Amino acid sequence: MRYRASEVPNLLKKGKIDLTKPFLVTDGVNGLEDLRQKWTALKMIHNYTDVRVRYLSPVKAKERRSFDKQQQNPNEEMEYVMLSLEKYFVNCFNLRGKPDFRKMGGAQTEHCEMTVPASQMDPKMSEYELEALKGSLGGFKALESGRIAFAENAAEFQSLVHENIDIKRHLQQSSSHSFVFGSSGSGEQLRQEGHSFVDALIHGKRRWFLMKPKQFMSLRQTASEILEPASAFMFFEQQLEELVDDHSLGDEIPYYDTNQLPGDLIYIPDGLVMTSLNMVDSISYRQHVTPKAETVVEGINSKIWLPESGQVPAGFQFGLCTDLDLDKAGETLGKKVHPQMGAQVTQIMKQFFPDPIARNHLILDTLSDCHAAMAGKVTGTYCPKVWGPCVQQLEKHAKKMKVALPSWLNAAHATTMARLGKLASPKTEL
Repeated sequence: MRYRASEVPNLLKKGKIDLTKPFLVTDGVNGLEDLRQKWTALKMIHNYTDVRVRYLSPVKAKERRSFDKQQQNPNEEMEYVMLSLEKYFVNCFNLRGKPDFRKMGGAQTEHCEMTVPASQMDPKMSEYELEALKGSLGGFKALESGRIAFAENAAEFQSLVHENIDIKRHLQQSSSHSFVFGSSGSGEQLRQEGHSFVDALIHGKRRWFLMKPKQFMSLRQTASEILEPASAFMFFEQQLEELVDDHSLGDEIPYYDTNQLPGDLIYIPDGLVMTSLNMVDSISYRQHVTPKAETVVEGINSKIWLPESGQVPAGFQFGLCTDLDLDKAGETLGKKVHPQMGAQVTQIMKQFFPDPIARNHLILDTLSDCHAAMAGKVTGTYCPKVWGPCVQQLEKHAKKMKVALPSWLNAAHATTMARLGKLASPKTEL
């Protein structure tokens, strides 16, 4: 479905847009000309010299593509190289080449699409609102100001974490606002996003392919010899036509295929399998969105304590704030861990996070999320119960490491506890 920007607010308010399906809003990017003037390759290079992008070589990018990847490889982060924007544009846009020879083919640039948290580029972009969606799909926006504020001060925690971790940059990765840019021919494999999002195209042209997970799994079974993990360029260039001609894609198996032009706003609901190809050099502004406040609460809580997920460390992260006493963590949050699972998880956590310096950045993740929730007045999270234990554990680690904990955190601790106390139920024990 396609809508005009002027009609979307009223349709959303009346519930006449189906948010389980993707849709496109033409002229949906307000202030487009100002954005186009500000966000150009040359201005990004000259104005944001301290920004680094996580770059994978073409070989490494190809190796890590998979439909069945269950968990992150502990050594995966080491495969990335942190590049300045200038070096990135040299690698992916042939910036130093003569104009007539600057363009490269898709096979040379397929690995080049980058996603960078907006706060790394310009913290003020968190104040930018897409007028067509205002008041209806805000959701995660409530967390941005608090998250940015915490990350801006987090450099003072650098001595608490491993020297290979840039803690400020690490915390910024949790932002729900980002810039996505890539050279012509770039774009990654078919995949799913963790949240619904909107993508506002500033420059360029993108082609999107979307389908429901059930149909995707069905297609994988019948066309496994064709449908292999591949870049967006290879998917559109080699796989799509054969899937349509020989495997009933489109006739019996529905899918979406659409182009996005500058000023177009595209909405992608959570769960859809998707890929997008930059048909020309492109940059967009992307936001995670949701119409439901409970989605934000569930997102924060799942990162703190979700033992039923079985994921380590994500489902048991609060355990690091109780010195891996998972029984105590479970009692505090009202979700106990089965003793057998608890013993296994504790063993795994001790193996991968054996000392304070290995645990601190995950504790800081929890504090960052809770600071964001508090600043955004998001109620219903675990934060009133976890803030105190997490700060106390960080203080204990700092003392053991003979490192000073920033005084502003202690002040923030007292202020936050008082404010969280007002938000919590009277029976909540802080």
